[in-house]
Amino acid sequence: MKAAALGFTWLALEYDDYDNANRWPAFRDACRASGIKPGVWFTNGQNVWQTPPDVGFLVVEVEGEGDRLGVEANLPHLPFRYPKAVISNFGGFIVKDAQGVTDIPASMEKARKIREAGWTMIVEVYLRDDNGNPTGKTWESMEGIARQQLGFTSVQPAFGLFGGVHLPDYAQWTNVPGWSAYLLEHLVA
Repeated sequence: MKAAALGFTWLALEYDDYDNANRWPAFRDACRASGIKPGVWFTNGQNVWQTPPDVGFLVVEVEGEGDRLGVEANLPHLPFRYPKAVISNFGGFIVKDAQGVTDIPASMEKARKIREAGWTMIVEVYLRDDNGNPTGKTWESMEGIARQQLGFTSVQPAFGLFGGVHLPDYAQWTNVPGWSAYLLEHLVA
């Protein structure tokens, strides 16, 4: 498997899109045969209840209120025998006041249930958006928001490989433990 040859040790299947739930057994087995921990990624937090029982880890995208509420509703039903993380651009967590300033206590409260359940926060450190426009995001700024405004103690970056951005563009941050690459297929194609 190309991902193993590149040194990746965990790989997630976007489970709730593209009929990928049917691909899970083959994906899981191919990962394990290559020494990679197989996991699933949900793009809709309300679908997290579909997590297969044999995952190595779970990642859930939280980019809005519905995603966050979907994860929270399922917290009591998800076994804690495997690592869990939310990946976010902070939609669904950050609360702004009338002047557009972050209300830190309200934002901390929105993150509280997931944070206290021991989930990791993976922050989207995407240098460009889907249209190739610069985002202005840095690992330092995104980590600061996750820690200081949401209260997460376990924070990791995800680097977006789209919009003309490649892994070497993130070289200054690849020394951060637990970093990941979004759309790895662009790297191994």
